[in-house]
Amino acid sequence: MRTILIIVTLGFLTGCSHQQGVRVNTTRPLSDDEARIIEIARQSLIGGGRRVEFELPRKRAEGGWSVVAWRLPKKPCGTWSILIDENDRVIPSGR
Repeated sequence: MRTILIIVTLGFLTGCSHQQGVRVNTTRPLSDDEARIIEIARQSLIGGGRRVEFELPRKRAEGGWSVVAWRLPKKPCGTWSILIDENDRVIPSGR
């Protein structure tokens, strides 16, 4: 009986733990580079308990990456465009 109580308690605590809602809109596994870029973009948006969905990162012609992030639930004007240079630094934008 004690074991069951411990398992139920741990399950409840795990289910209620605060998790920042981050997901990636993709139908395939991310490459190592894409996963790294998503993590950099996620860190740039930390705060306020935002729930976010990222589009797949895109390689830019001039170098670096761009990532679109949607605030969840999705709605008009609820996006961020995050630019990341070749040295994995976020390029500040006017937004």
